[in-house]
Amino acid sequence: MSINIEEEKKKKEQNFKEGLKGFLEEYQSLLDNLNDFKRHSKNCGNQARTIAEAFCRYVILSSSEADGRKQNDILGTLSSLIDAVTRKKDSFIEDESEREILKRRLKQILDYGNKLSHDNDFNATIHDIEEIKTYLYYFASHANINIEKKVIKKTTPSEKNITNSVSDIKNTTLEISLGNGNLEDSLHNIENSSIKIG
Repeated sequence: MSINIEEEKKKKEQNFKEGLKGFLEEYQSLLDNLNDFKRHSKNCGNQARTIAEAFCRYVILSSSEADGRKQNDILGTLSSLIDAVTRKKDSFIEDESEREILKRRLKQILDYGNKLSHDNDFNATIHDIEEIKTYLYYFASHANINIEKKVIKKTTPSEKNITNSVSDIKNTTLEISLGNGNLEDSLHNIENSSIKIG
């Protein structure tokens, strides 16, 4: 079955833009509702995966390759799309360093998406989600997809109605119980800890 390459390319560009908009809305919800971080981070990971698929298909459809090859290469999973976009032989991306950067970033999104969309003990961090956001902007830039950059509003402590003033906090001892295990595991668990001041 033959597809109209230009129409399909426009669809993938639109899917990318709409997906990015949805990701950014979910990211804002994550920042506004840190107590529901796990749910929002899973949604961000799943959306990033879908955006990465649209990006790969857009790159393939935008290439100068034969239409038959394009139709074949846009089929499959994100993993096979990454392989197609970043292969060395008959590559869609000539610059080897650019190809390697894209491959690494796409595989990172694949990895996060897999971990976040399954029932396991993986917990993303805010850094992970911000890294994904940076990669998505990079993909848009690479593919020359014009996007509206949304201003993300990070909630400050005063907006969260914390009543302690800065002078009260300066003279307060902060005690964090790290529990058993190594420092890395303990630091990872701090995001789920409560901190009592005063």
